[in-house]
Amino acid sequence: MGAILRFSGKMTLTLVLLPLIFSAILPTPIVSAETNRAELLLRFKPGVSRHSGEDLLHSLGACVVDEITQISVLVISVPDQAAERVKSALMRNPMVDFVEENRLIAPSQTPNDPYYSRQWHLPAIS
Repeated sequence: MGAILRFSGKMTLTLVLLPLIFSAILPTPIVSAETNRAELLLRFKPGVSRHSGEDLLHSLGACVVDEITQISVLVISVPDQAAERVKSALMRNPMVDFVEENRLIAPSQTPNDPYYSRQWHLPAIS
């Protein structure tokens, strides 16, 4: 009987401590110091020079923070309070192909592919 109590005590301790240990190991999300900035995705029309595009962005108070070169899209940062104004100004500009908010969109449902569970690589793509 004493052995069973010792075992159950150790098991309880393990079950309590194990989640605490693993929660300390999990990476914490990186929080940006600039929480008052919004990001927009932007592509200029073909033929627009980089210099004239950057001049336009600078005049609106935006700055380029990243570039997706494969599809010629710029990630730009603007002050939160000016995001709608900048977005609408860019949408009206003839040099701009498109502009939209940079945000994550969660899938609305699981695909109905019967082999989806075997496609381990799909959730691995971030």
